[in-house]
Amino acid sequence: MLPQLPVSPQVSETVSCPRTIVVGLGNEIAGDDGVGIWTARKLGGLLAADLDVEVVCLPWGGFALLDVLVGKQKAAIIDCLCTGVHPPGAIVRLQENDLRGSVRLNSFHDINYPTAVAFGRRLGWSLPNSIAIWGIEGQVTNQFREGLSPPVRNAVDRVVSEVLSFLGVSSPVAGDTNMSCGNDSTVQNRENYDVCTVRSITREFVSR
Repeated sequence: MLPQLPVSPQVSETVSCPRTIVVGLGNEIAGDDGVGIWTARKLGGLLAADLDVEVVCLPWGGFALLDVLVGKQKAAIIDCLCTGVHPPGAIVRLQENDLRGSVRLNSFHDINYPTAVAFGRRLGWSLPNSIAIWGIEGQVTNQFREGLSPPVRNAVDRVVSEVLSFLGVSSPVAGDTNMSCGNDSTVQNRENYDVCTVRSITREFVSR
């Protein structure tokens, strides 16, 4: 007989939690691999006053991504692409069943995105019904450096506009995309989520 599956983590009714999340994936010290982080930081600045939207940056797209999606109704995810097919800076809307070229959603360091989402739903967790994924083709992703190449930097504002449209937010794209990737109070960084989340989910599943 299969063990009873755990239910989705419950949140107190007295606590108001954002129903929408924007997730930037990547590594900002690996060139264009950080484009998801750069885009999320810019969105974090534009959406700072919107208490219904949470913006986070993650280094991986497996269990850590699953953890931040729980309890949300809508999600936007931005990642770098390395297909070698599209020109640098090309913007591609990805589907859950076709994530070719995505650096983080197909990571060798964690379970892939479709498996993580299927796992969460198997556990009975509440996950977004509406998830949109943007991939931006990188030009330089294998060098230790900060900053984006020109064609990738130019794509940031276009993705920001598309994400805002998806979220139903009318806001001008303002500011320089060559912004600092240092800690931003409007964006949560979850670099250490992976190990903690894997342990938490594993304990919860095995204990049942």
